[in-house]
Amino acid sequence: MTAQKVSAEDAIQRWNQRRLREATYLWREENSPEGDAFTAGLAAYRIGSLTHDPLWVTSAKDKLLESTETLPQFAQARAWLGSAYALIARDYPIQGNWQVFPGVGFARIYNVLQAKKYLDEAVVIDEFDPVSRLVRASTLSAMPSIFVSKESVGTDLQTLLSWVEDPSSNPQHKQVLQSEAFRDEFYLAYAQRLEARGEKTAAKNAWDMLSRSAGIKEIKEFARWKTISLTQLQ
Repeated sequence: MTAQKVSAEDAIQRWNQRRLREATYLWREENSPEGDAFTAGLAAYRIGSLTHDPLWVTSAKDKLLESTETLPQFAQARAWLGSAYALIARDYPIQGNWQVFPGVGFARIYNVLQAKKYLDEAVVIDEFDPVSRLVRASTLSAMPSIFVSKESVGTDLQTLLSWVEDPSSNPQHKQVLQSEAFRDEFYLAYAQRLEARGEKTAAKNAWDMLSRSAGIKEIKEFARWKTISLTQLQ
């Protein structure tokens, strides 16, 4: 069991390293006046989320903010901008009781509120966009319940589940819903959510499905271990 866990964690580490290399390449290609601000912002976001480096997250916020100003009706730009603000809050150096003091202590709360604002705006712009829905659900699920309704996270995930299981129910985004990459990301978030809520049987089924259908081999390996570990707990 221990060996399987180490192997699964190593698989996720390899996946993250590959994503980091890909994001670094995209940043170098797009971080210029002639480059695409959204792609550069998403690359910086990925680097910041994996490295916990606040400088990268700040770069992501700036580039994604630029893309929302250039393309105000592009829902995904606002969704990722909101998630970038959440990363700034996550990695803010002021933690614990210091957050309640005026000045720098309120900065973290401000970033959380900005995150929720942009995430909600993204879904208002295009309520059927599965990427924006998934970004909102994944981001809000990690926030303190004082700021967000956990029921809203569940609603987003259930809506996404209905679309993934029947892409024809959301024809405008059918191609995204059928894509292997999106389905891997969704079921990964869905399985984690079920497990966090203590719904072990449902979580095991979700991990089992992911272990058989995931297109990314590292996710498949990790999901296989999660399925085994939850089976042994039942």
